[in-house]
Amino acid sequence: MSANTELFNEAISLHQSKKFDEALTIYLKLLDKSQDASITREQASTVSQNMAVLYLQQNKIELAYVFNKKALALNPYNSAAEQFAKNSLNNFKVTEIARDISVTEQLNNMGLKFIPFEALALISVFFIFLILKSFFKYLMQQKKNVLENKLPPVLSWSFYGYLVLFFLTFSLLWAKDREATLAIGMIKSASVSVQTAAGANQAVITEINLGHVVQILQSKDVEGITYTQIKIPGAFSGWIKKSDLEPLNSVN
Repeated sequence: MSANTELFNEAISLHQSKKFDEALTIYLKLLDKSQDASITREQASTVSQNMAVLYLQQNKIELAYVFNKKALALNPYNSAAEQFAKNSLNNFKVTEIARDISVTEQLNNMGLKFIPFEALALISVFFIFLILKSFFKYLMQQKKNVLENKLPPVLSWSFYGYLVLFFLTFSLLWAKDREATLAIGMIKSASVSVQTAAGANQAVITEINLGHVVQILQSKDVEGITYTQIKIPGAFSGWIKKSDLEPLNSVN
């Protein structure tokens, strides 16, 4: 039995015994093991979902919401987290922020998020094949016309159609890849001041509440405190303390 499995089983035992603080310490230790890649995203998803259950049992519904979201971000197929969201967190609502909806978000709302990356890649390769086939046919016809002293042929409409469809599919592929590699996190403190710069006593742009998902741009240490630059597309960007943010699509 691996050391991680032993730790996980110990945390489960403590959790079942309602020794919540001790169980939480071990769960956090397991998530920290991402530094040496000794825990997978699926395992981290299970740990995060267990933490969500633990927080709900402590009546900390906000943190339960945050870590259940993390569980689903790490593993969208975590059925336990899906059921937990429907059954236990259905009434939790995040306050809205006025912002412009990005093109990628609009595409996701239209169904892009349900199309696997591999499927889009395969479709793109298929259109490349059709483009090359159509162009090769054009070259053969051109050679034939030269031999027969005819006017050179023109590229068919199908060639341009395949070209347009390829660029459309490739654009969707690029958008999906960019979204997958973009670091995101969730605000886990009740109210957080978003500053114009990292450090103490900086001008405040706005306040942001728990539950909002943000893009993570970079981090900086100032006087022993780590600050993270965040961005909400279509709204604003700024700096907050890293301790107020929980990464979603990374283990640590």
